[in-house]
Amino acid sequence: MAKPVSLKKKEKKTIKFVTLLKCFITGSLSIVFGSYYILHKKITNARQAFSEIHTQNDPSVNTNGAYLKEEIAISNEHSEVNGIERKPSNLEEELRLLPPVLTAYIEKTDFDQWEKKPLPTRETKASDLEKISFHQLKSCSDLPGQWPVDDYPDSDPFLPWIHDVFPSDDGHFIRFVAQNKRRCNTGQLMKEIKKQMQPQISLFQTVPVKRVSESPTRYRLSSYEEADEDGMETRFICRFKPSMQETLSTFPVNYDYHTFRKGYKATFTKEGFDNHMIWTSQLMFDCPVPPELRSRISDGSTVLNDYATMFVDLVPIRTPVRYDTPVQFLPPRYGKPNTFDPQEEWGDAHFLPLIEDSGRWENIPICKPTLQTYGLDEEPELPPDEDTAQGNTFKDFFHASETTPFSTTLYQPQKKVHGLVACTWASTSFRTRGDKAKINDGKRRLFEWLTFHFLSGFDHIYIYDNSGAFTKDDSLKSITDLFPGRVTRINWPSQVCNNRPNNVDNKGERSSQYAA
Repeated sequence: MAKPVSLKKKEKKTIKFVTLLKCFITGSLSIVFGSYYILHKKITNARQAFSEIHTQNDPSVNTNGAYLKEEIAISNEHSEVNGIERKPSNLEEELRLLPPVLTAYIEKTDFDQWEKKPLPTRETKASDLEKISFHQLKSCSDLPGQWPVDDYPDSDPFLPWIHDVFPSDDGHFIRFVAQNKRRCNTGQLMKEIKKQMQPQISLFQTVPVKRVSESPTRYRLSSYEEADEDGMETRFICRFKPSMQETLSTFPVNYDYHTFRKGYKATFTKEGFDNHMIWTSQLMFDCPVPPELRSRISDGSTVLNDYATMFVDLVPIRTPVRYDTPVQFLPPRYGKPNTFDPQEEWGDAHFLPLIEDSGRWENIPICKPTLQTYGLDEEPELPPDEDTAQGNTFKDFFHASETTPFSTTLYQPQKKVHGLVACTWASTSFRTRGDKAKINDGKRRLFEWLTFHFLSGFDHIYIYDNSGAFTKDDSLKSITDLFPGRVTRINWPSQVCNNRPNNVDNKGERSSQYAA
């Protein structure tokens, strides 16, 4: 039988246990507070680095870096950022730790207001907007692959359904490639969806605006006669960050004028039976870059560690669709009489809400021009062809006179790096229209297609790889790698929004293919 332990010995054990517990707690708290102090210091240094870099390049930036929306904590000296081991070094690398996050600010549309004349002024406030953030976008080299095409916020169809965005080679503008999401469902039974998605087609039609105040800049809908010179044919307010400068969007083509040239009675129909008008499938528009930012965007120096340090916010100007003839409100340069009266439709005091009170895309990254992004900017220029040598250039043709009905932002690349180029949208496997059959030999087909085109004289081919729409485990990279320097593969995983045939109700719309 064990000898009983005295009370004095029990007290000693208790004291020893309590002492050890106190040491453990004290040590743990020291580690926690020490880690917090290091973490706080690193985030403060990174924020200061962000401000210092942009203050050096752009004195107008607010040095407190207040426009940043998200912070990514640094856990230790060798933390992982986006899956890559990070070793803090200089200010530019610290900047990479605090990227603003792509965000959609959702503003509800009251379609009853569309029936009123003049159009009532929107009274939305920042607190009325729903915020949706997209944290997956963190790579310029894979921007089309990470853009939330398949997660588009349908609750605000005034936000363009963007598939790609990139700067022009000369840095003069940012080009947006979007699709018309209303075309995804146009059948007899889709009336409510088509009504809800009407703002998508409004984005194709230009509106004139006039600035009425500064600091902050305010705009109002106007007639062509009153509009600012750069506000004659616009649809979006573009706000560049961190400088916070604003420009007004332009279009490379006028969709209403194109419809008129095609001989159609209207660009869009309220019923939504207009999928046969293929030119209204893709929406392209540009954000002009402020002059002092162009050189940095052109040379790609604003991209650090494969992500942007310069961003643009996109604010749509919200007006009802014009369903009348395509010439009812063409800009004066087309020489067509207008039947649309802006004062009757909008009034003479329709002021747009402040940007912070408006639905918008915010923190769209401005990456490198396309040739730099895909490593093609070092290729030598080809000799000029006969027409160019004689001065009959593409630019000369389209800018022969001031009355030429084309946008002044028509893209003119600074150099021609290829002679004959092809591109295609392909996948390792896919389903035919109506899902009638599944094709699984996409790699073999692509290899034969590439081989044939190179034998036919093409010197470079771009492949928009749609494999990611069907699988995360395979791609066409193994085939494109067989043609180094001659094939550029672009990850393009966005899905087709409607794969039905074109001869049935609720016609198909191969949105991903058309965007590519």
